[in-house]
Amino acid sequence: MAYIERAINLVFYKISGETITADAVFKTQKDSFEIRRKYQVGEIDLYCLECDQKMGVSTSNLDRG
Repeated sequence: MAYIERAINLVFYKISGETITADAVFKTQKDSFEIRRKYQVGEIDLYCLECDQKMGVSTSNLDRG
């Protein structure tokens, strides 16, 4: 798998107070699809730990549900 340079590396879930790396969130393709789905339907909000800016999660044309 090719390395991806991420704009935001540390992700903060405000509701749970959990801090994780973006690489952990998107560790596998299946995990990535699930995070994207939850983000798109408003089930999760992710924030940059450094600047507290809401993180956008892009869609993927490989998402097949």
